[in-house]
Amino acid sequence: MQKIKGKSLQKIEGATTYERCSFYLEKGSKCGVGGSVFGGCSFRSDVIFADLEGCEFINCGFYGKLELDLSGKKLVETPSHVFQLQNLSKLNLSYNKISELFPEFAQLQNLSELYLSFNKINKLLPEFGQLQNLSHLNISSNDLFQLK
Repeated sequence: MQKIKGKSLQKIEGATTYERCSFYLEKGSKCGVGGSVFGGCSFRSDVIFADLEGCEFINCGFYGKLELDLSGKKLVETPSHVFQLQNLSKLNLSYNKISELFPEFAQLQNLSELYLSFNKINKLLPEFGQLQNLSHLNISSNDLFQLK
């Protein structure tokens, strides 16, 4: 695994350890950063991650929007690492095979947009009512029959 320390960077590579780096990423570009470790890093622009499998964020700061796009990944459940992203503002889990949502969604207090369309979800949990900043929820094309 490659290690990078104390640099200002405009791109992120997977399977890399970053220590005390500042990231100024191109607006709208998706970053696949699987297997990377970020320690004391600063993300100075909006960030769209496409894959966070095996990633770790230790004392990092996000100063723009933090988005995660896991659409079309054939997921059967929401990956647990998603719930560790307290600054997450937009999450796209559309076009997967998710059938159950977890109460841990309530931890994502900064979430303003959530896309769950084209899954197999059959109920929406009351914990979604705790997402005070959620202004857009797309749950179309699911198997919803009841709201609990």
